[in-house]
Amino acid sequence: VSFDPGGTRFSHSVGNIDISKSLGSKVGLAFGTEFRTETFEVIEGELSSYDGGGADSFSGNAPENSGKFNRYNFGGYLDLAYDASDKLFFGGAARVENYSDFGNAFVWKLSSRYKIVDDKLVLRASYSTGFRAPTLHQIYTQKAQYSFIPGQGIQVGGLVNNVSREANLLGIEKLKAEKSTNISIGLGSKINDKLNITVDYYNIGVEDRIVLSNEIVQPAGPAFQGLSDISFFVNALDTRTSGIDIVVAYKTAMGKGKLGVNLAGNYTAENR
Repeated sequence: VSFDPGGTRFSHSVGNIDISKSLGSKVGLAFGTEFRTETFEVIEGELSSYDGGGADSFSGNAPENSGKFNRYNFGGYLDLAYDASDKLFFGGAARVENYSDFGNAFVWKLSSRYKIVDDKLVLRASYSTGFRAPTLHQIYTQKAQYSFIPGQGIQVGGLVNNVSREANLLGIEKLKAEKSTNISIGLGSKINDKLNITVDYYNIGVEDRIVLSNEIVQPAGPAFQGLSDISFFVNALDTRTSGIDIVVAYKTAMGKGKLGVNLAGNYTAENR
């Protein structure tokens, strides 16, 4: 027996305008805007792919789990750069986004650089905030999965989305954007014309990270009608990662050409 189980399709279009301008010898200005539209489609499978359970372990997409979903977002940013002196530099940027399906987001960044020994030794640091919108796949993917379990027969598990009836009955909140903070401090050293070394410490914290939940089992109930268990995407975790990046770059002449060698390493001090 053969059948078409359907599938998924994703497309997006992006348009942006960016403008930059030097305001004298010490100040730089940049600003711009961006428009993005996304479409995610769950393609319905043939009747035989899901009717009566469909294929064991891989059923097709049923009509109630299929459809086309769209969103758009509009954003703008402003970036300022200022050379306070021959040694000291400051930078700042801000960006705002408006999403049609979950609202507004605002992020910003501050950065600085100080030349300790001309261009031979440079200290740099930055602090920034960030966000990641939940994907349309995470918001709308929904599927019933049939499988045979010895001693229990055919069981039906469900991946339900956060805008479904089942999620509403269980009191599951709609997905929010992940938010992050990023701190970095580093040293850059130009040993000579051939050798450069950089060492950077980073610390990244993420709030409301989106993960797939464990399977929740309940014998009966309106949220589990026809299902033996369900799972869903949810903003469940706060994580933090910190560590050190080291990059050594060496370049030299080789015959009539040039040779460049890079050695990079990372030590993760914390990952939770």
